[in-house]
Amino acid sequence: MSDINREDEILKTINSLDGMEKAEVPAFFNVKVKARLAVSKNENAFPFMFLLAKPALSFAALAITIVLNIYMVTQVNAEHQQSAKTKDVAIENFAKEYGMVSYSAYDKSN
Repeated sequence: MSDINREDEILKTINSLDGMEKAEVPAFFNVKVKARLAVSKNENAFPFMFLLAKPALSFAALAITIVLNIYMVTQVNAEHQQSAKTKDVAIENFAKEYGMVSYSAYDKSN
């Protein structure tokens, strides 16, 4: 390409922009974009948080947690009582096997 053709092409390109007007931005565009970015960042950080935003699901999760805690406490208590009974029976069987007799300090029949 010659220098004249190159300069003509450059001038045509520059002149093609003469008819353009300045772009108009809608009102509060910047604020809306920032708000959407903030929401998208929050959604990615905690994807399960949208479930807790609904009161019905929050109360249901709380109720399930309370019921499970009560169940676990009763199970642990029942196991503790069962192990205490088993331990007492084992001690009594051992004492009978070896002829050991235990007397209470408060027993008047000694």
